[in-house]
Amino acid sequence: MLAVLLRGLGGRGVGFGSGFEWWHYPLTACRAILTYLSLAVWPHPLVFDYGVDLGGPGIPEFVCAGLVLGLAGLTVVGWWRSPPLGFLAAWFFITLAPTSSIVPIPLQPIAENRVYLPLAGVVALLVWFIHLAARKISRLLWLALAVALGALTLARNTDYRSDIALWSDTVAKKPLSSRAHQNLGAAFNSRRDPALLADAGRHFSEALRLKPDYAEAMAAVGGILARQGRLEEGIEHCRNAIRLDPRTAEAYNNLGGALWEKRDLAGAIEAYDAAAQLRPGFTEAYVNLANVLLQAGRMAEAIQAGEAALRRSPHLVDARFSLGCALTGVGRQEEAARAFQEVLRIQPNHPDARYNLATTLHQLGRVPEAIPHYEKVLQGNPRHAPALSNLASALLFSGRLAEAAARAEAAIQVKPDFADAHSNLGLALRRSGKLAEAAASFEAALRHNPDLALARTQLDEIRRGTPASR
Repeated sequence: MLAVLLRGLGGRGVGFGSGFEWWHYPLTACRAILTYLSLAVWPHPLVFDYGVDLGGPGIPEFVCAGLVLGLAGLTVVGWWRSPPLGFLAAWFFITLAPTSSIVPIPLQPIAENRVYLPLAGVVALLVWFIHLAARKISRLLWLALAVALGALTLARNTDYRSDIALWSDTVAKKPLSSRAHQNLGAAFNSRRDPALLADAGRHFSEALRLKPDYAEAMAAVGGILARQGRLEEGIEHCRNAIRLDPRTAEAYNNLGGALWEKRDLAGAIEAYDAAAQLRPGFTEAYVNLANVLLQAGRMAEAIQAGEAALRRSPHLVDARFSLGCALTGVGRQEEAARAFQEVLRIQPNHPDARYNLATTLHQLGRVPEAIPHYEKVLQGNPRHAPALSNLASALLFSGRLAEAAARAEAAIQVKPDFADAHSNLGLALRRSGKLAEAAASFEAALRHNPDLALARTQLDEIRRGTPASR
């Protein structure tokens, strides 16, 4: 009945027509059943993911099938001669049947978690056997067995300390599993640590070698190549992955990254949008889309992409920061300030968010609030020229002329051609009555930026003898 209900589900990860011949999966299931039984007796080696690279059925599978049929026969005999014991054995086979019989599950033909409930019967049988044997076997031997099982448990728990540890263990036990290599590569890659990039690339490449039509691995290799600066190769791999499987969202996302590096903003936008459409929960694609739209000057669309990312992951710092930048770009400073404040609430040491919050507050006329943020940016980076110059402007607004001049001079030392810093120094000097020095500063500002209207106006007023305004 189960087989009839599931018929036609091929291509959805389960069912007939999904990659297994009708007779192949039952043979694989027999191999799985004996694996589960052996692990019930001695739980080693445990494997998190057996993968799909099991090969075609051969002599071992037929031998396993014979053994399983023999055990099933013994179960029938046992039920007839001793119903309680027969029931325990039958419990194992019956509860395991939905996943380990004739209904193919091609993406995970063997999975140890499927045996948790069926093992209740096997464990009860083992307990019964131990009870019978307890009087004949030394207690020291039972104690040694308990210690050994405890050691295995502790060792297995260490494999779960991180995704890298777990997939490294899986690769060690199943070195021919393309999926294990792919997932280990993804675990390394997720750290965004340049030192781990080579490890990620090695495992992605091995996954692709083991399974040349593995679209996800092809896309991952493309992403690594792009990050290594080999953009054309990266783009080619991503496009090949899309040809292998047009539904591979990672391929479009990695393609977008490579095209962005090539300054093909239109192509990157199209690729990121495709990734987001294919997988609506793909927050990374939405954040990337928001950033490239921001760079392209398409602020309204960048806001939409940033908001879409935040709907899926409200605490995503990159999305919140991009949204704040886009809101600033369309003149929605109050909302931008709230976005940057939220970034700093989540990540207090985000220097760009703090600088942008300071400039936004400055633009809103909330200068006393902006000054402490500029100062905190400079605590982390004393050579941040824009922060030095903007702080000088804010201090000018507050009438703190000497401090303003000192900050403007510091900005000029960092960046001698910084026209705004020269202009701010000129303002501080003019208001301090140092007209000749102020004129020289405004002239320097105009040399570096002839279109700086403020500096030209101030210089003309000095030459005409017009008194300085606040």
